Amino acid sequence: MKNYIKKIWFDANEKSYKKNNNNIYNYIYTNFFNNKVILWTTCSEVSKNNLNKSQKTNKYKITWLARNDIFFNKKLIEKNIKKDLKIKNKKIILYTPTYRDNWKNYEPIIINNKLLKIINNENYILLIKAHQWDWNIIIKENTNIINISKLNYDIQEIMNYSDILITDYSSIYIDFLLTNKPIIFYSFDKNKYLKSRNTYFKYEDVTIKETTAKNQNELEYIIKNIHFIKIEDNYINKYIKLKNLFHKYQNWWYCKNILNEIYNYEKYLNNNTIN
Repeated sequence: MKNYIKKIWFDANEKSYKKNNNNIYNYIYTNFFNNKVILWTTCSEVSKNNLNKSQKTNKYKITWLARNDIFFNKKLIEKNIKKDLKIKNKKIILYTPTYRDNWKNYEPIIINNKLLKIINNENYILLIKAHQWDWNIIIKENTNIINISKLNYDIQEIMNYSDILITDYSSIYIDFLLTNKPIIFYSFDKNKYLKSRNTYFKYEDVTIKETTAKNQNELEYIIKNIHFIKIEDNYINKYIKLKNLFHKYQNWWYCKNILNEIYNYEKYLNNNTIN
């Protein structure tokens, strides 16, 4: 189970969870998950408590997240995404706008001449991957801008190939922190979005001011100057602080360690079973 900055499941606000047959989920979680299974998370104690509340359980254990082994072991990468997309000599900016409830035909990023010039001058390709449930987003492609939303690529593999991540309220950046690569927070609609979706943390506390853009002009400026921003002490210190908040363990062998935990827990249960 990954970490979240926006509230989820039973802990989300009323507008978000009413449509999810709350009574059915409540029964399943309180009668099955809360008594039967251990759930895994990579986060800090504060984040673990948030997840326990959101899923009506007390079974979360701080540990590793198996999918993040791919950031440390390149042999786990199955597809050569740069080769597939014919962008071998380009640097990748990955933009992953999160799902917006019931929004109609919105365009989060405007493909104008200024943005295209910056991307071209810096030898970037902008890959845009919309949320799997988001059918209303408008994405205009260009030579240096590719919509990969419908392509069958694992998001961890895409992040591996990416040099910069642009996100908003999505938790995807939490995994990306393990790569130590730059993250840009594009919150052009923060006031509107947060009216319908609460967060576990104050947004400013889990983002980096130096790379937070409130509008497209600021976004373009940050992309153009990211090489300088990412080496500033303020940026580096905040990046490290976020990584420590969301990742108790920052080494690898994640999958192996989880299997060991499961084995030890099963052994514990067997030894403490009353016949």
